[in-house]
Amino acid sequence: MSAPDYPMTVARDRFGIWLHVTGLSFREVVQVLPERFAAGALLVFDAEQLDYTTSALLEHRRQQGRTREQLLADLADLDDNAFWSRREPAFENASCAVWPADCLDEMILAQGPAAGCFGVCPIEPQTARNLPPDFVYEHPSNVFAQLAFYSVGDSATSVFLTSEDDLLKLVRHVLGKALGASPEQAEGIDDIARTLRPWLEEGGVDVRAESREGYRVSEEIAAIPSDTLAPAEPLRGDSPYGEPACRPPSASEPLAATVAIGLWTLRCQWPLLWRRVRMARIAWDGQRWRLSEPEEVPGRAYLSLFRLFGELFHATGRLTSYVVVFGFPIVAAVLITVLSGWVPGLIALVVAALLWPKFVLGANWRDLRKRRAIQEERSKKYGL
Repeated sequence: MSAPDYPMTVARDRFGIWLHVTGLSFREVVQVLPERFAAGALLVFDAEQLDYTTSALLEHRRQQGRTREQLLADLADLDDNAFWSRREPAFENASCAVWPADCLDEMILAQGPAAGCFGVCPIEPQTARNLPPDFVYEHPSNVFAQLAFYSVGDSATSVFLTSEDDLLKLVRHVLGKALGASPEQAEGIDDIARTLRPWLEEGGVDVRAESREGYRVSEEIAAIPSDTLAPAEPLRGDSPYGEPACRPPSASEPLAATVAIGLWTLRCQWPLLWRRVRMARIAWDGQRWRLSEPEEVPGRAYLSLFRLFGELFHATGRLTSYVVVFGFPIVAAVLITVLSGWVPGLIALVVAALLWPKFVLGANWRDLRKRRAIQEERSKKYGL
């Protein structure tokens, strides 16, 4: 079984920083940044998507052998006692609702349905009371939030941050998770997080743990001078991994990770056949975690045959659809020209050109114009 990977990228807007990462859950964000969740209220975006049916608690009870009727009774009990049933929200409209901060523990148990998402951010009680009835949750700046969280399936996460220190705390938490680092094995992780920071904004990185099998401490890694690797200056704030200690990881933990510099896009498998990709390596040298200098390696080593054939199938399907969509009206016009003359053929071609985008491609020009106008209005509003 392949080791999990953790793609991360950073985007910046006029309000703050967005960290996009796969493999970081709501619970972990709360654990890493507890002080950001100590505000007076929580704003819940699209509260109807909060659903106990996908919670870990019900899954645990199902594995214990409870029947469907018993699970439905459990669900009804949870719903009756959930904070949105027991307590009136401090503020509520069609797009959002606000509950007090002491609901946070219960909210950690709630997850969005598989295709949905939910977000929370701490706001002051006075801010909640002053929200207008037509308030729409467009951006954390609307409620002066220092942090906002969005999750899909509790794994693909976007976090809005106004503090660079908060960003680095989350990055080094993901690094520690990928490396399987225990609290006694944190030496060097802070420095690596700081080194990865500019790469996150340039194009993102993908951190993938290596298995222990066949691993040997690389002489090249151990011989690299420390001043050519991650900077020695520690990050501000307490490390979530505790005080560093100089001992090698245990046999049950990964000992290294590869760092792909620049995220590989969807449908990237074919270019990997001839492309070279930038890679770096994180390894334990006996005293600390070290990041090697990036080097270009053949992309063929990172091919996935399953994805390769999937992309071939997808490309074949798209090509067939284009041939049908654009080829059929031309063939029909040619046949009408041959059978009825060039005037009916020309009329058929004009009719096809006018109606085909609407009925075959599904293009709704009015909706497209409305969507473009809304995007332009938001761009002007935020100065983008």
